[in-house]
Amino acid sequence: MRTLTIAAALTTLVIAAAALVLVLAYDDASAGPVPPDLVVNTIDDPGDGNCDVAECTLREAITAANLAPGSTIVFNIPGCPPACTISPPTDDLPAVTADGTVIDGTSEPDYANTPIVIVDGSALASGEAGIYLWANDVIVRGLVIQNFPGMGAHAATGTYYVGREVHDSIIRDSGTYGIGLNGDDAEVTNNLIEGNEFDGIAANFAGAGTGLLVDRNEITDNGGSGITSGIADSTITDNVFSGNGSYGALSGGGSTVMTGNVATNNGDLGLRASGETALVTGNTATGNAGTGIVVGGGPATVRENISNDNGFGIYPGDGFEIGGSSDGKLSPITWPAATPDMASQSSMGTIRSAVRRRRTRTWPRATAERACTLTTATRPETRSWATASMTMTGWASTWTR
Repeated sequence: MRTLTIAAALTTLVIAAAALVLVLAYDDASAGPVPPDLVVNTIDDPGDGNCDVAECTLREAITAANLAPGSTIVFNIPGCPPACTISPPTDDLPAVTADGTVIDGTSEPDYANTPIVIVDGSALASGEAGIYLWANDVIVRGLVIQNFPGMGAHAATGTYYVGREVHDSIIRDSGTYGIGLNGDDAEVTNNLIEGNEFDGIAANFAGAGTGLLVDRNEITDNGGSGITSGIADSTITDNVFSGNGSYGALSGGGSTVMTGNVATNNGDLGLRASGETALVTGNTATGNAGTGIVVGGGPATVRENISNDNGFGIYPGDGFEIGGSSDGKLSPITWPAATPDMASQSSMGTIRSAVRRRRTRTWPRATAERACTLTTATRPETRSWATASMTMTGWASTWTR
C-alpha cells in the first residue's frame, strides 16, 4: 500500500512539472522571440540604409530597432579607439520609438569603465538632440553624447512614457539641457553631465511624472542648475553638483528624498527639496552663493547635513524636524514667514536640536510665561543681519556669538 502511494505521488509531481514547463513555454512563445543584437560596426553616417554584417551605422541600427521592440544595439567598431566618433553630418539621428530598446556603449570591446563611443553633434545646425528616447523602457548606457545644438538626451515628450534610463555616460556641451525628461520611473545614474548651456538635467516639463531616481552622477559647470525636477517622488542620492550657474539641485512634488549629495560653488542655492514631505539627510553644501540647503513645502526631516561657507546656512520650511546638522559658517537659521508672533508657525513640528555652529546647541523647553527673543548679531565679515526680535511659542533661545 505504501509503495503504491509513493508511486502515485511521484506520478502526480511529474505531471505537474510537465504542465509547468508547457505553461512557461507558452508564455515565452506568446512574448515573441528576442530580436538579435544589432551590431554597429562603423562610425560612418548615414550609410546605405541597411544594418547588416557588411555595414551597420548607428542610424541604421536605430531604424532597424524601431521595427523590432526589445532590440539591443551594441558596438564593435574596427579601429576604435582612437576612431570612435560618430558625427551626423546634416540630420540628427532618428528617435528611438520602439519599447524596450537598449543602446549599449559598454559593449564596445575596448570599453573599460569609461565611455569611448562618441556621438558628436558639432556639424548640426540648430535644435537637434543627440539621442531621442521616445518610447517606454528605453535605456542608453556607456556613450559620450556631446556638442548637440539641442538636448544631449531627449526624453521630454508630449506622450507619457515610463522607464526611460541613462546610465554610465558622459553628456556635455549641449546647446540646451544635458538631459530633458518627463514620465514615470525614469533613472539617471553614474553619469558625468557637464558644460551644458542650461540645466544639466531638466525634469520639469509638462506632465512631469513620478518616481525619478538620480544617483551617483557628477553634474558640473552647467549654465543653469545641476538639476531642476518637478517629478513627484524624486530620489536624489550621492550626486555631486558643482559650479553650476544657478541651483545645485532643485526638486519638488510628492515625497522628495535628498541624501548623501555634495553641492559646492553653485551660483545660487546648493540644494532645495520641497513637496508634500521631504527627507534631507547626509548632504554637504559648501561655497554656494545662496543658501546651502533649503527645505520647503510640507513636513520635512532634515538630519546630519553640513552647510558651510554659503550665503546662508539651512532654511527649513513649515513642518520640519531638524537634528544633528552643522553649519560651519555660523549663519542663523532663517525662519519662514517671520511675524511678530511666531505662534502662527506652530506647524513647524518638533525641533530636536539647533543647527550646530561649532558645537551643538539645543533649545530648552519654554513655559507659557517665558517667550523667547531671537537675536542675530553682525558677523565679523562684510555680510551682516539686522537685529530681529520675535516671540515664539514653545521654545526659548538667544542666538549670539
